[in-house]
Amino acid sequence: MTQLLIYILAAHFIADFLCQTKWQATNKSSSFKALGAHIATYALVLFIALIQSFPLREVGMYVGANALLHFVTDAISSRVTAYAHKDYDNHRALFWGTIGADQFAHQAALILTLPLLR
Repeated sequence: MTQLLIYILAAHFIADFLCQTKWQATNKSSSFKALGAHIATYALVLFIALIQSFPLREVGMYVGANALLHFVTDAISSRVTAYAHKDYDNHRALFWGTIGADQFAHQAALILTLPLLR
């Protein structure tokens, strides 16, 4: 269980940070097209990471649930960070606090949906 969780969190890091394009990162706060592209990339990486170890139906449910939760989380957090970034000197705590809360929400979702892989 611990190894699976570490593996999933590593896949999350790769998908959410390393595979996110600059266009997705800078536009997802104002464009559902950019946000959707980010979520599609995220879901694909998570799917590829899990498909060798779990049945297709379970992987599909897990990835689908996390893609939806990731979309909702980023739709909110990207808009808050965009607002805070405009006046970073006065909203530094809001900016970094939102990034931390965003990652906490993603990790909590990944953990709470693990029963879908059983």
